[in-house]
Amino acid sequence: MLYAAAVVTSFPEVEVVERSFYHGTMSFPYVPGLKYYREGPIIVKALANLSTEPDLIIVHGHGIAHPKRCGMACQIGLTFDKPTIGCARKLLAGRFREVPEIKGSSQPIHLNEKVVGVAYRSKDKVKPVFISPAYKIDLERARDLSLRNLRGYRLPEPLRLAHLFANKYKRRIEKGGRKRNKTDKSEIA
Repeated sequence: MLYAAAVVTSFPEVEVVERSFYHGTMSFPYVPGLKYYREGPIIVKALANLSTEPDLIIVHGHGIAHPKRCGMACQIGLTFDKPTIGCARKLLAGRFREVPEIKGSSQPIHLNEKVVGVAYRSKDKVKPVFISPAYKIDLERARDLSLRNLRGYRLPEPLRLAHLFANKYKRRIEKGGRKRNKTDKSEIA
């Protein structure tokens, strides 16, 4: 089973406006570089369940910092025709110079001699995150918006919240609780 949460936050306050959840059976095996085919359909359904239309989508995955220059964030952006940013914890393709261990340090990610993203250290002595533009957005804006959504954690707050909510949703479903795939504006305890 795969579990996904989509979280809409206000900006610049980054307060939760709405969230939706979806779970389903995975139908594609794990293959590096093809994450969209494994997780994308479930994420797309969680996003489609939102009643609030987001202006921007930040995906836990890659944009153009991908071997085929079209990661999961690109595909999700195209699906919804919305500006989309990829933000990942591990680099899938490309290279970068070592990022100093000080918060705010960054290095460009190069792939085939082109800059496709940025490795950014969001906390002192914590591994960098990898930000790349995906759809209808350039690198400068993708970097700026990702950084403006940081709230003291490694990942931008909307992604961090989606991860937390998806895990709570998963625990609830696995314990035999509410089994619905739709928007939930109530608290998940």
